[in-house]
Amino acid sequence: MKKVVPTLVVDPVRRYWFAQSEPVALHCHHYNCFLQHSMESAADFVDVPALLRDSAEEVAFAELA
Repeated sequence: MKKVVPTLVVDPVRRYWFAQSEPVALHCHHYNCFLQHSMESAADFVDVPALLRDSAEEVAFAELA
C-alpha cells in the first residue's frame, strides 16, 4: 500500500493554499457560523441538508482521493 504524505503548499503570488493539490480556505469560527446561518436561512429555496451533505462529501472525497 502506498503511503500518502499530506502536503500543504502556499502560492505566495496568488495567496492560495493547497492541500493535496486541492485549494483550501482557512476561516475563523465566526465566518463558519455566518455561512451556516446563511444556508439555513435559505431553507425555503434549497434543500439545505442535502447541500451540506453533498458539499462535505465532495470535499472529503477530493482530499482522500
